[in-house]
Amino acid sequence: MKLAEFSVKNSLLVNLLSIFIIVVGIVAMMQLKREAFPNIDFDMVIITTSYPGAPAEDVEKLVTTPIEKELKGISGIKELTSISEEGRSEIGIEIDPEARDKGKVIDDIKRGVDRVRDLPAEIKDDPFILELSSDEFPVIEISIGGEFPEHEKRKYAETLEDRILNVKGVSTVQRISWRDPEIWVEVDPQKLKEYHVSVDEIMVALRTENITMPGGPLTTETAEYNVRITGEFRSPQEIKEVIIRSNDAGNSLKVKDVARVVETYEDQTHIPKVNGKRSLSMVVVKNKAGDIIKVVDGVSKVLDEFRQRLPEEMEIKITNDISYYVKRRLNVLKMNGAIGLVLVLIVLFLFLDPIPAFMTAVGLPIAIFTTFGAMLWYGASINLVTMLGLIIVLGM
Repeated sequence: MKLAEFSVKNSLLVNLLSIFIIVVGIVAMMQLKREAFPNIDFDMVIITTSYPGAPAEDVEKLVTTPIEKELKGISGIKELTSISEEGRSEIGIEIDPEARDKGKVIDDIKRGVDRVRDLPAEIKDDPFILELSSDEFPVIEISIGGEFPEHEKRKYAETLEDRILNVKGVSTVQRISWRDPEIWVEVDPQKLKEYHVSVDEIMVALRTENITMPGGPLTTETAEYNVRITGEFRSPQEIKEVIIRSNDAGNSLKVKDVARVVETYEDQTHIPKVNGKRSLSMVVVKNKAGDIIKVVDGVSKVLDEFRQRLPEEMEIKITNDISYYVKRRLNVLKMNGAIGLVLVLIVLFLFLDPIPAFMTAVGLPIAIFTTFGAMLWYGASINLVTMLGLIIVLGM
């Protein structure tokens, strides 16, 4: 029996099935995640280790080789490459595409790096492990500008950053051209010569005072306490009062006697501006499960509320809104679907009776809703690529 003959003889079943497909398609359409581009797993892991001042030979011998030895025994690794250069080690790991559990392979790699204990003491930071993936995607850029001191703009920007991080679907907020605060100790060469003191003596004095270290446990009859010595600098005034040297008579030479202590920021490498005024910028990055339109709408709501707290001269600008392109493509899809349905109805009504013409035209939304259901089943998303395919099919 042919499909057309079966459908005619079982019209009730076919109609119920069509209604079911439409309902499932509508539910799927509401649950499908919207984003700019589909997620791509590159099956690559990069391990980067910084060893400041070390030549390439020492980096390879003391850093790259010990890490490679721990990684070679891990199953699921297809290829391992490394680059050792001055002050830096980089190891690239390609995961076998046939590996059953790639997440377990990545966890084994992290545990393997943690097992490396004989790295040089000069390496202050742990090796940085980066899994190449497109799960996290920047969606919008925000700039805060105005004729205000940098520390005041930074105060408002940090508050805004904390609020944006609370938006559902936001993974991180990347800072652009935010200068970290620094305290400069500018020594006077003439005073160094006058007091017979060297720069090394000043550095040793500052390094000795600016420490935080554990003092061990303190046990009493009723309790046990962990003692910690905190001596890190908290203000420029504390640095000024650091004693470089002293004598038995009680006379002492302090940092303020030979140097000027300045509270400032690190050197600027990028200068972002809003309407010709210097600004602080941040990029909002959505997580894998985030819907790009919902994320941007949530961020926009936070910005509308935050603008009411800003001084009149301070302004917030939005740039690089990726959701704009997704919304525009969605509008094209909706418009093509509506126009296509109308044109099909007109043509069918010209040559067929009203009921057969209408039932035939219903095939168009049924096909689209079936596609939405299949996309949800296979974990696909509504993005610029899939929408392009849908638009082409609607045109056909």
